[in-house]
Amino acid sequence: MKNIIAIDKLDDVDNPDGGNSVGIKLLRGSYGVLVKLDGFSDRRSNDGEVVLIENREGNPHVIVWGDINSEDPTHVINLAGANKSRRKNESH
Repeated sequence: MKNIIAIDKLDDVDNPDGGNSVGIKLLRGSYGVLVKLDGFSDRRSNDGEVVLIENREGNPHVIVWGDINSEDPTHVINLAGANKSRRKNESH
């Protein structure tokens, strides 16, 4: 993959030459931002996207294909609850 960002394995953050990094590529798709991970794919292709971030009526959603044998996404996460406007004020 071209223009790859390497993400290190959590245990190797202090040792980036550990050789356990995963290449990640972000692409603009017709429905949102697509995430490709080196060595991972969806059911229909050899080099497919496993994460999609899309805008559904003003609320971002993260769609994940966590099982290469499943045609349907394994997770659909609505991020509306993470909107800054929903933060509760804490009184001390």
